[in-house]
Parts: sequence; structure tokens; C-alpha cells
Amino acid sequence: MSALARAGCPPTLVVGSGFALQPSRDVSAARLRGVFSTVVLAIGVLVVAVAFSADLDHLVKTPREYGWNWDVGITANFGSVPDDTVARIAARPEVAAAAGFTEGSVSVDGTDVPAIGIEQLRGTVFPTMDTGRPVQSASDIVLGSLTLGALHKSVGDSVAVTTPAGTRSLTIVGTATFPGIGANRFAATGLGSGAVVPVDVLPSPADESHGRFGGMFITLDPTLDRTAAIASLHQYVLPFGCGAGCFVTDLRPLQLKGYSDLGNIWAPFVVVLGLLFAISLAHGILWSAGLRNRDLRVLAALGFSRWQLAATIAWQAITIALVSVVVGLGAGLLASNAGWHVFTDRFGIDPGTSTSARQLAIIAAAVVAGAAVVGLGAVPGVIRTRDGRRPWE
Repeated sequence: MSALARAGCPPTLVVGSGFALQPSRDVSAARLRGVFSTVVLAIGVLVVAVAFSADLDHLVKTPREYGWNWDVGITANFGSVPDDTVARIAARPEVAAAAGFTEGSVSVDGTDVPAIGIEQLRGTVFPTMDTGRPVQSASDIVLGSLTLGALHKSVGDSVAVTTPAGTRSLTIVGTATFPGIGANRFAATGLGSGAVVPVDVLPSPADESHGRFGGMFITLDPTLDRTAAIASLHQYVLPFGCGAGCFVTDLRPLQLKGYSDLGNIWAPFVVVLGLLFAISLAHGILWSAGLRNRDLRVLAALGFSRWQLAATIAWQAITIALVSVVVGLGAGLLASNAGWHVFTDRFGIDPGTSTSARQLAIIAAAVVAGAAVVGLGAVPGVIRTRDGRRPWE
């Protein structure tokens, strides 16, 4: 506190911060630590709830994070897309990049894995890469991280890939995150499960005479209005028999569909935590301030006015809040990040965290402002001497 005094801070700030950080004869060190611990725990839990809900909301609302690394998918519900139609769509002015794909299942070192066969037609379109590079040659394969772990393999290793057409050796060149692509849930890729192989590895579509691909992945020209470009492309493919089920702009993996249905269920949870935090903060500050009667009487005897006493208790509350915010935010972020990585590791992805500095600043500002209000309210409502009189009376 001497540093604050030497810096020329007002007496109310110096004394109030001393009240918060130094136990008096009436306030034991253990009790003071209890106040700090309660407030820190409340802040930490609130930060964990806010941060985790923000990360989950970002994941389920950001297609690239779950592998949908393009704008439009065009599929043939049965059979294939005619080659001439594929060429016309790929040449459209709305299209910046396009790839043809097939889907199916392969056996990788004896393990059945849902797979996508991709061939680049214009530019490069590929699921979200986590490590390594996309498939570029007939001997490459990209796996999901869960699939890679289940096979006990690493990037650079070779695997035996078996289909009804035969077996061939492919080299693992990277890992990727996959959207939900597949004819049914048991043969669908999703997040860390799946494989990307050259198109000719998978069985050809049933009506290969009409086309080599079962569908297309398309990235739109980023200089165009996305909504207008999607509408224009959809209008173009309608005459080819491609309706709503054939033209898709998102395929969220099955693993995330349940979480996306949660919507704003986190909001009331965070509100309840905020109320519990406010109660614990108020209780801790009022309790510690109420035990400073002896010190307040001394200050009043030394000439502190009513408003100086109020400012002193307010600074005590603000100091408790500031110290608790620093510790609580740090502990909450560490706990949230650890929990988030445990959650995402379960799916074999690592989308990172998305808690914004703005959210944390709002929490910190609310804590400090609330502490100041509680501190100012403590003087007329709580702090009395033992004979029932207020310190300034």
C-alpha cells in the first residue's frame, strides 16, 4: 500500500485497498482468503460457462470448422452426375473452384472406413486440412485423426486399402476434418472419422456410362455476393433435375446435430450463474466490510467524512473485485480451454477457442462496477459500531 501512497493516490484508495489485502484484528487472514476464494470461484465458473458456450456455438455455426470447406455440394441421389453437366457447372462464372467426388467405404488395414473419392476439376476443393496436404496423386490418402489413431498410424506411413476392385498401397499424406457425407449414418464421414482417396479407388457409380462422379463440391467466387451466387447456381442446375435434396449448402456431421439443437439453452444457464456470482460477490464484500467497524471509527475520529468512508469501502470492494477478476479470469480460461480440448479430442478435431476479449472485458467491467455499487451501499446499510451508531455519527 505504501507504493500507492508514494504515487500520490488519495487516502480513500490507499486505505480501501489496504482493507482488502491486509487482515485487521477483526478480520482474520483465513476469513479474508475465504472471501477472495468465493468470489474467484464464482468468476471462474462464470467464465467457463461463457467461454465453453461461445466455443460450442462457434463450432456448430462455422462450417469450415467441421469440414465443410466449400460453399455448395451437388449430389446425385442415385447413380452419377453426367460428365457434360459436371463440365458445364464447373465452368459457370459463379464457380471459383470445383471437384468431383464419389462416396463409399474402404477397408484400411482391415478396418472399414467411410471414404470420399475426390478429383480436382477447377482449382482445389478439399475438406478442412488439419495436418499435411490434400490428395494429389493416385498413391495418396488423407485420414481423419480418430481413424488415424485407431489404425495406430502416422502421416507418412503406408496402408493397404481394399475395395471390391482390389487392394492397393496408399501413403498417408495428412489428416482432415470431415462433414457428414455418406448414404447412411453407418457409412458417413464425420469430423475425425473418414478418409479421402483418389476417385478411382472407390467403386464407380451404378450408371458410370452417364458420369464418373456421384456429385460435386463447389467453392464460389468470393468477389460475388454469396446469397446471389448460390441462388443463380441453383437456378442453373434445376433443369438438370437437381432439386432441394440435390443442392446443399451445408452437411453438419451427425456428431454435432444434437449440440446445434441446443440453440440458446446456454443463455439462462449463464444468467443463473451470473446471479449466483452477484450474490456471492455482494455477500463477501458486505461481510468483510461489516467487520471493519473498529477501523472505520478510527478513520472517522481522524477526520474522514461520511463520503470518504463510503469511498474507502468502495475501494475495498473494487480491490477485492480487481484481484478476483485477474485470478478468476485466468483460472476460468485455463479450465475452459482444458475442458474444450477434452470435448473436441473426443471428436478428433481441434478448432481452437473463440472466446472474445470483448466478452471477457464485459465480465470484468460488470464485476468491478457491481463491486463499487455494493461497496457504496455497504456504508449506510451495514457498517455500524457496536453501540448501533454509524462511524460518522
